Amino acid sequence: MPIPTTNAAGFRAAFPEFQDTVAYPDGSVDFNLVIGRSVTGYEAWGDDMYPVGVYLATAHNLSLSASAGAEAAAGGAPGTARGIVSSESADKASVAFDTTTASEEGAGNWNLTTYGQRWYHFAMIFGAGAIQVGTGDGGGTNVSAYGYGYYGPHF
Repeated sequence: MPIPTTNAAGFRAAFPEFQDTVAYPDGSVDFNLVIGRSVTGYEAWGDDMYPVGVYLATAHNLSLSASAGAEAAAGGAPGTARGIVSSESADKASVAFDTTTASEEGAGNWNLTTYGQRWYHFAMIFGAGAIQVGTGDGGGTNVSAYGYGYYGPHF
């Protein structure tokens, strides 16, 4: 069965918050779709969920790029690494958030957006469990068309 098609039109239909083609040009969406396809293993995610995974990873990376662009527009250095903000204060007011309840343990940069958190959550589900390796495919040890035996996230 062929791998389901993922493209900018499908992405924008699934995530209408990225409809603005000035803020999110097709070239940027296409670039990030390549990344999304690379980190989302079709064999683990399957026909129905593969596009979801690709689109979540794409949305995650577009969101990070938008943050970098906003930082640059404000005169800062784009792409500066930051963690999740847990408290802020201005004048006499302050607010703090419990970031542990809104993050996935071990997810690293995937925790920087809700799209990344969702991608990582699904990746851990679909990448879990055993697979059989070395099934008489000519002496090789992988069963994947992509060259590895573990179908979960490869990071």
